[in-house]
Amino acid sequence: MTRRHVLAIVAALTLIVLGAFVIRRTAWEQITVPLPLAGEARVNPFYGAQRFSEALGARTAWIRSDFVLPPTDGVLVLSGWHWDLSRDRRESVKQWVEAGGRLVVDHRLASSNGDFEAWSGISKQFPEGDSEPNRSGEECENFDEEVPGAASGAHYTLCGFPIWSRLEARERTPQWAVLNKAGRQAIRMPVRSGSVTFINGAPFRYRELLDGDHARLFVAATQLAAGDRVHFAAEDDESSLLALLWRWGAAFVTLALVLVAVLIWRGAVRLGPVMPSPEAARRSLAEQIRGAARFDLRHGNAEALHTAAVRALNEAGRGRIPAFAGLSPVGQVEALARMAGLDEAALSNAFAPARRGPELHAHLALLETARRAILNRDRGRTDAAE
Repeated sequence: MTRRHVLAIVAALTLIVLGAFVIRRTAWEQITVPLPLAGEARVNPFYGAQRFSEALGARTAWIRSDFVLPPTDGVLVLSGWHWDLSRDRRESVKQWVEAGGRLVVDHRLASSNGDFEAWSGISKQFPEGDSEPNRSGEECENFDEEVPGAASGAHYTLCGFPIWSRLEARERTPQWAVLNKAGRQAIRMPVRSGSVTFINGAPFRYRELLDGDHARLFVAATQLAAGDRVHFAAEDDESSLLALLWRWGAAFVTLALVLVAVLIWRGAVRLGPVMPSPEAARRSLAEQIRGAARFDLRHGNAEALHTAAVRALNEAGRGRIPAFAGLSPVGQVEALARMAGLDEAALSNAFAPARRGPELHAHLALLETARRAILNRDRGRTDAAE
């Protein structure tokens, strides 16, 4: 047997021994894991409370967008509610309660200016130095019901309630309360014809309604009876701003996006020319000179054009008339007219700049005619000599 075979046998025995050890030391237990919420129960925190209330004969509604109050003999359950967000909404809730409505709120109520505490007469208290107002007990514990005028009330097993904070009633005696070792954890206070019930926890949301005696507490807190109209509302799980914009203004958002897309397309850099580029062509020197002259005539720069014509005629005469530079201006005009075969008076008049269009054209034409005649006459003499 080779060394390689020995190593393979040792490795196999090691794996067998290790596997047997793991099997002997492993215990298998079956654990039931609740399935995740699905459908409306996944998005509606009061789905369980609604179905429970309907099973007891009540009619329920989950208020998501437009806030609608139930009848004055109904129940309004608020969780994660922003009490100070809208003054009109807050005042309408107060008037509804004072007219006979039953309001139930949990510890998720957001009130920063003390208006709810002053109106309802219920305040939350913490031990001195406590910095964790939302800390809750991990296990369920026993609670006692407190009803004024009754020797003893019901007993509840409730879960997830704060173990340090408590509720206190100010100036008025509560109609109903539930307390543990820390103090009152639920209080109902009368407000004129109605009542306000504050729960120092959130026992009615999602699956929490199924824990302990939360369902019994819900019936006691809402004073639920067959035929009641119960409205549920929460603001802590509201949709994002973009989702709300699309829900309530989809048409406007679509139109705005189309308009922005059109503006971007109109102002964007094009990938190619809108029309074919003209063919490149070169202009001759004569075309350039004629074009410049037409431009000067059209835009009132005739004096410079006349000066250029006179200078060109003088240069032609200077190169072809002996002692031309020493002659007087009148003598130069006579020599040029004689050599070009033109009338001396007309040529002398052409040397004076004209401001009107037809006269200026005639002067320029006569000066150019004289220049060409002198150049052609000199060219004719050269050809004859050859």
